[in-house]
Amino acid sequence: MHLSLFFRRSFVFLALLVSLFLPRVQAGLITPGYEAQLESWIGQGNLNFVNIFTKAPGETGTSLHAAVDGRGPTITIMTVSGAGFSNQVIGGYNPLSMNSGGNWNISPPFTEKTHFIFNLSISMVQREFLSQNAFSFNNHPHLIYFNRDLEVHTFLHEGHALQTNYGLGTHSTDILNRPTGTSSNYGHFTIDSLEVYAVGGGSSSVPETASTVGLMAVAFAGLLALRRRSNRG
Repeated sequence: MHLSLFFRRSFVFLALLVSLFLPRVQAGLITPGYEAQLESWIGQGNLNFVNIFTKAPGETGTSLHAAVDGRGPTITIMTVSGAGFSNQVIGGYNPLSMNSGGNWNISPPFTEKTHFIFNLSISMVQREFLSQNAFSFNNHPHLIYFNRDLEVHTFLHEGHALQTNYGLGTHSTDILNRPTGTSSNYGHFTIDSLEVYAVGGGSSSVPETASTVGLMAVAFAGLLALRRRSNRG
């Protein structure tokens, strides 16, 4: 084998090998670590998270519902700030399709309840109380509303958190780990970014980094060049 051809083939092989070990990142709010944590809380194995809505200037709850209604189970995830905290990553899992009919998702008492809200920044999950009918999620046409426990307002700029149907059942802390218990403590936060993901079975949707994609492209181009040279020979 000609020496230069050997080195070219070695470079292509090395590029492919390196691409397998480079870290992968998520373009949106769900990082690979957050994805693994959410899969653990949902408890259905390896899942696929597909971004179906990202808040942009001028977006409202109406445009959000137009994008996400009828899409099956969803994760709502957002970065929020408020008095004494910033850049907390919180959200909620709804195992049912959203709609805009204003109806409640109601879980009966003493059965498995699969809605939950979460704070990924502190690895906190709050599930529905088992001892009562849980008004889990309201399909309000303009809001995201995991009861008053996690509420996103119409213009997607702010929300509130309390503890009514999720958590330990003691009205101790909200999903931002703040003391709660009375309506006067109804905890306000501002929303810095917000996304909604459809959740389904299958392999991870975490995309490759730009550097990994670039190396794969170089490797592919190298393979094509080698094939052309071989054909000419």
